[in-house]
Amino acid sequence: MRLANKVMVMLGPVSALAALTGCGRGEPPPPPPRDPVIAAVLQEPLMTDPDLVGLSQEGALFTLAGPASAPIPLIDRTDDELAKVRAGIVRLVGADAQPAPDPAPAMTGTEPGATLADTAARLVRELRRDPRCAVSAGRSAIWGASLPEAVPLLPRGHLIDGAGHDLLGCRLRAVTFLTALPPREVIDVYWNLAGVARLSPRHDAGQDYARIFASGGEAGFAAYVRTRADGTEVTLVTVGL
Repeated sequence: MRLANKVMVMLGPVSALAALTGCGRGEPPPPPPRDPVIAAVLQEPLMTDPDLVGLSQEGALFTLAGPASAPIPLIDRTDDELAKVRAGIVRLVGADAQPAPDPAPAMTGTEPGATLADTAARLVRELRRDPRCAVSAGRSAIWGASLPEAVPLLPRGHLIDGAGHDLLGCRLRAVTFLTALPPREVIDVYWNLAGVARLSPRHDAGQDYARIFASGGEAGFAAYVRTRADGTEVTLVTVGL
């Protein structure tokens, strides 16, 4: 009898649940409305690159932002985010960094190309390297993780695209990324990084871009900076660093 009572006590919640689920078996409730942004993200292919599994964006040096097909904001441009970016820059170049001089007019043939490969080829020519240095660059945003330590992405920058190779004795990296930092501050950062790396920098500007070009022998980098509606776009190419 005691056993029967125990069984009834144990079955009580189950019976009650069954009773609740049996009620109102009419038309099923309508599905909740779907957020179009969330739906677009869920329909995109899963990222399965083993080098990126488990990557957290929180506190990341840079984030892999796109190109995204879903309409997701790429960067945070609040005052709080800018403060975090600037704090990271102080760690890169120090608190006594100097502003870049006013730009000189850009020389013909030094403007950014239509693609990362074009821009890399122009830098190779400017450094008077073997033209083959700019070919066979494998395209992947993950190249942004292996930029030279002396010429990194800006802290908390959002990587859009990348290319690079380690062939022919010519280590090449080319990336495009977005930052919340204003263009003039981006120029100042790369001007100072050139000095830290003991490269000779030059600041020039074209119609819709400004550039820091820095070289030392056959090695160097170019950072092209443009204003976009959603932030500051930077195309950074390094050769031989």
